[in-house]
Amino acid sequence: MAVVQSTYSENISVAYAGMVANMTNWDADSRICETTAGIAFGVAVSKGTADNGAVIGGASAATFVGITVRDVTLLTQEGQTADKYQHYDTMAVLTEGDIWVTVGAAVA
Repeated sequence: MAVVQSTYSENISVAYAGMVANMTNWDADSRICETTAGIAFGVAVSKGTADNGAVIGGASAATFVGITVRDVTLLTQEGQTADKYQHYDTMAVLTEGDIWVTVGAAVA
C-alpha cells in the first residue's frame, strides 16, 4: 500500500480561504462556474448569464451572490487544480454566514 502522508505538522493551520468560519446562521447555494479560467476558493462571485451561473467578481452589489466555499474533495481529483473550481464545476457559494477570505488591502 502506498504511503499517503509521512510527515505531520505540529500545529493545525488556522484557516484557508473559502473555509466556513463557523456554522452560526449560514446558508449556501450551488452555482455553475462560468469563468473560463476557473474561480478560486474564498472569492466574491456575481450572477452569471445562466440563472444558476456565477462569474468571478462583479460590476455591482446588485449582482453579488456570495463567496465561493472551499471544497476539499476537489483537491484529490485527477487533473484538478488545487484551490479552484474549474469552468462548469458546480460551486458551493456562501450566501449568509462567516467565511475566511484573503483580503487585497487593509481592513478596518
